[in-house]
Amino acid sequence: MTGAALGATFDFFDEIQCLTADGREEILDRGHQRFRDVGISQRARVFNGSVVDARDLPDPTAFYGWRTRYLTSVSHREMWREASDRGVQHLLITEDDIGFVGFDPDALATAIEGLPPDWQVLFIGYIVPDPAKLPEARLLNPHLLQFSEFGADVRSGVCYALNLRYAEEILAYDPASDGVVDRWLSENLRTLCVHPLMVVEDQVEASGRPKSEWFLSQADQICFQA
Repeated sequence: MTGAALGATFDFFDEIQCLTADGREEILDRGHQRFRDVGISQRARVFNGSVVDARDLPDPTAFYGWRTRYLTSVSHREMWREASDRGVQHLLITEDDIGFVGFDPDALATAIEGLPPDWQVLFIGYIVPDPAKLPEARLLNPHLLQFSEFGADVRSGVCYALNLRYAEEILAYDPASDGVVDRWLSENLRTLCVHPLMVVEDQVEASGRPKSEWFLSQADQICFQA
């Protein structure tokens, strides 16, 4: 399938934004190659979070990692706000360290076709921090996953979509109150997931293990209703 044909899968999204920051040029270049692979390199708008990062922090020493998580969360919310101000309805957000795993345009199209009118968040790449604590999941169609209880802890800002028809509810997010943006999304909004996940973080953990392995192994532990 050509890049153009692959890219047509993403026509559902009015806008595609990619979060990066100063000093991450090599990572962003790699991200652009990933976009070319799926035919969206011409559509992905780069958002430099370093501009947002210049603002004051509420308490950067509150706990380990707070500063990075907080600044990333502020950047995500700013992307939502600006897109909403431009009248965007279906916004796709990615981060520059994006990686595609088993990308299937037909499966993604099937997931999108099954979205209920009141969907608010769609995770295309995600991690489940504690699979044992997740409620059971069910498939609304072969490639669209929903958990049986509201507020399942599903995370990852690496690739997700927002339905900005619900901008008021989405922009209620306050990074100063919860510096983990993806956790807030899944705990407070109607969140669905593409199944199986098609996007991972293209990073290597300090242990030397590719982060993609973590994404995939955790997702494999999701329990489905019989």
